[in-house]
Amino acid sequence: MIGTLLAVALVSQALSPLESEALWREHASHRFVTIPAPCLNPAALATELRRLSDRHQGALRVETIGRSFRGKEIRMISIGTGPSSILLWSQMHGDEPSATPALLDLADFLAREKSHPEAARILNAFTLRMIPMLNPDGAEAYERRNAQGIDINRDALMLATPEGRLLKTIRDRYTPILGFNLHDQGRRVSVGDTGVLSTISLLAVAGDARGTLTPGRMRAKRVASHIARTLSFFIPGGIARYDEDWNARAFGDNITAWGSPVVLVESGGFPREGGFAELTRLNFVALFSVLDGLARNDLADSPADAYDALLRNRPDAYADVALAGVTILDPKSSRWFEADVVVDVLNSDRAISGCGISDRAGSRVIEVGDSRVVKPGRRLDGHGVLVAPLARNLNLRPGEISREALMAARPDLSAAPDDPRAFLSSLRLSASGLIRNGPATFVAFVPGTAASVSRYFVVVDGVGLPDLLK
Repeated sequence: MIGTLLAVALVSQALSPLESEALWREHASHRFVTIPAPCLNPAALATELRRLSDRHQGALRVETIGRSFRGKEIRMISIGTGPSSILLWSQMHGDEPSATPALLDLADFLAREKSHPEAARILNAFTLRMIPMLNPDGAEAYERRNAQGIDINRDALMLATPEGRLLKTIRDRYTPILGFNLHDQGRRVSVGDTGVLSTISLLAVAGDARGTLTPGRMRAKRVASHIARTLSFFIPGGIARYDEDWNARAFGDNITAWGSPVVLVESGGFPREGGFAELTRLNFVALFSVLDGLARNDLADSPADAYDALLRNRPDAYADVALAGVTILDPKSSRWFEADVVVDVLNSDRAISGCGISDRAGSRVIEVGDSRVVKPGRRLDGHGVLVAPLARNLNLRPGEISREALMAARPDLSAAPDDPRAFLSSLRLSASGLIRNGPATFVAFVPGTAASVSRYFVVVDGVGLPDLLK
């Protein structure tokens, strides 16, 4: 069955919707790694790599190529016998894991299907070298930087990190014709100002500040165009172009300058009704499809126009919720003013995947003021609603709360006025106001209507907004 799917799926350069869907289904039913990407810690990855090596002895090699600052092994998968090397690395930022399982899935798929023409063509044309987790110390802590507190992706010149030195050594040793730098970006980045989340962002990385279009960078642009066309069926409108500004310290920019053009792939917002499994699957489909195109004819008949047409990433054009026209308390002056409040409601990657605490660390206020430039997932009518900042250390639970329970948070107050504005002002539940990039934690007073009574609500990290505001 798998061979039949391959034969159907890979008859053209850029996969058609029917063809790419066959490859998508293949991964869904036969993926090698079933652990959600954020839960694949260094110990679990080591177990999966041993299992991969045992399953495909002689078809691929898993080796330890170096160690992290804290001594954790960094491993590389090598597969293929072709004269041209392609280097793929993931999780140089420890909290960006979506592509890590996809590399193991890809190696397993190629080894399992090595006798079929499409896989054989890739394996005969290239030797793939994959580093699934370059930053195991960061992955253990689920943090961006390594154990030294250094961003490995900004260490291409100083080489102060053992992980950075290792990546450069591997690049220099094998001089790949192409590199894939696999990352995760913010989950609320949008495609331009369309209001559509950017699920995949692509970048054909420049090798100098002028963005010189060398033959290698043209290959990278063809690769990015091919990926955009292949994935557009699954995430229509959800593919963007990453920031193209030259970064003198970054590895992608410098590896390109050293002679190995790099394609950056950033996984971001979840596809509709999807999650990390779908982000991993998108990476798998993109990589297999583009490797097949490269093996066929170096994507000679795949123009770069799809990449050039992509809208840029926008980190500030989308938010989860906009409360329009609420009346906000400034606790420092005890004055009230009317404005919009825009918030993101984000859980942690590991909590979403069931392997971490639910801390909603990514929730924040996106804007206080005019929200018309933001396309929110929900825009709620907040006219007449009072919003007072709330300190998290009061440990109030999100949802509806009684006036008496609010007063209990300030036992030093023996009495409080009945008027809601005066009541919230007297409580002074936070010394800090609602500010951009601050915590989305506050108390909301919703006035009654002919069909409802007035009520208070506690909102903690964006959670607890009443449905009646729709």
